[in-house]
Amino acid sequence: MINSELLPYRKTEKLKSNDIRERGYSISSEELEGGIYSIAALIFDNHGNAVAAVNVVAPLTSYNVECIEKTALPALLKRQNSCHRYQGI
Repeated sequence: MINSELLPYRKTEKLKSNDIRERGYSISSEELEGGIYSIAALIFDNHGNAVAAVNVVAPLTSYNVECIEKTALPALLKRQNSCHRYQGI
């Protein structure tokens, strides 16, 4: 069961939802579980409402942050963009 409290070694920057929307993605580094790094991007409908998300989760024991951000993040954003194009955004 996931603990609802943030872990004390939290490294994630606190962003408001508008900041995440503007940047296009969110990063979580060991926020809910030690050793886990996650990036996520929202998928919007034609009205600008968030309707889905794409997410990549990687264990830091296997992948370092630089690798994730240089490899997985561009792929994630490409997938996000293709979903927007599919919806005509």
